[in-house]
Amino acid sequence: MGYAPAKAESCNVLVLTKSSGELMQELASPNSKFTMVGTISLSDSSARDPFSDDSLKLVRPRACALGGDAVGLWVAMSMSNGGSGTTYAVFARKGNAAPEATAPTM
Repeated sequence: MGYAPAKAESCNVLVLTKSSGELMQELASPNSKFTMVGTISLSDSSARDPFSDDSLKLVRPRACALGGDAVGLWVAMSMSNGGSGTTYAVFARKGNAAPEATAPTM
């Protein structure tokens, strides 16, 4: 896992829509544009869409504090009590890697 300096709470963060397996392959590639700098976990007593505006509003300031440029869905689960748990992987760009133009930002 890498390190990136913290950014302003309202920084732009890309939302990567790849599967966790694809994210792992991307990170393992020597040509990867990103390094993983942390994870963010959310839990809720009801079902929560991991890509809803409400969820992403909670994720952005945390990702920025970790120095993140992008987040991807790592694990999402529904619990037997009707709740949900979600873990996002937080990524920082290596060097001067350009942002992905097609990924939505928060």
